[in-house]
Amino acid sequence: MRFKLDCSWVRSDWAIVLFLGCLAYLLFFNSGTSTLIVGPNWHHDDGCYLQYLGMYIGMDGSDICQAPGHNYFARGAPILWIIPGLLGKWIAHFRSESPTAWIIAMVANASFFLWVLGLFFAVKILRFWNRELGLKHALIPLFGLFFLFNSFSFYYATVRVFLAHTA
Repeated sequence: MRFKLDCSWVRSDWAIVLFLGCLAYLLFFNSGTSTLIVGPNWHHDDGCYLQYLGMYIGMDGSDICQAPGHNYFARGAPILWIIPGLLGKWIAHFRSESPTAWIIAMVANASFFLWVLGLFFAVKILRFWNRELGLKHALIPLFGLFFLFNSFSFYYATVRVFLAHTA
């Protein structure tokens, strides 16, 4: 009796997108600075999203957001980060460490997962419109990756994953 491994999953869109996502992460993504939100103006941008997340998961941080004028930051992206934020808070609690670093790391990983999910949907949309586009079937995932790199918001989501653009 011979055991034959079915490798058809390797040719699936999920496998190809996962491979391209890992490749993009290794080649283009600056993992050292993606979770580092402390920049010159982080209180005016990332700090506001982090403050909303803190309000959602029960952490005090009312002085983090220092945006001048009215606060125009959408609250939708931090809603997507509630589960990773709680996971980071839980890990920090059991390790007796500062929760901020763990929350930012968990949010960055979850945001990268959302980026890969966006790549998957871009591939599915390209496959749906392929009859009109006339693309070669095997190259559609690469065109999906090029689409993400050439879109301004998706580019930000690629190079600096903590920003709300990924959501």
